[in-house]
Amino acid sequence: MKLGSLWITAIALIGLGGPVTPAEASNRRVGVGPAIGMAEKDCAPWDGPAFGLWIPAASLGSADDAWIYLRIWRQPEQSAGLFHFPLTASRFQGAVTYLLELPSPQAIRWQSQPRQGLSGHVRFDRINRREAVRGELDFRSDQKVHLRGPFVARWLPGSRPC
Repeated sequence: MKLGSLWITAIALIGLGGPVTPAEASNRRVGVGPAIGMAEKDCAPWDGPAFGLWIPAASLGSADDAWIYLRIWRQPEQSAGLFHFPLTASRFQGAVTYLLELPSPQAIRWQSQPRQGLSGHVRFDRINRREAVRGELDFRSDQKVHLRGPFVARWLPGSRPC
């Protein structure tokens, strides 16, 4: 399922009490509880199983209109543990991007969206396909913005695996 279709589904569920909305995803104050993000099932570049996370960077110490987009190219159930970025041992584990000037993932312009690379790590403590992905991240952007803290990313409805 394409990202646009997922967002239409998410928007349709806002009034129905769906699992998470972009507004809910950006409601955390820095240092108060985990950042609330969104998780979606995805496909790896070779059409294998994967998942992606959208984490609002403002709740981790960044500007309001910035998001971390993290993709792990494995089955969610096989992804507990620590991942370092940029990936040095294997470029086939995932990717992470710091997207700037983005009020919501729904507004992304993939070709022209301002972005920066990130280095650091993410640790997944718990991945439950019915509820959420829980963990902690610690990244620095190319411009030395430090993004650090716990997160909970709830699964978007309707996202399907490859």
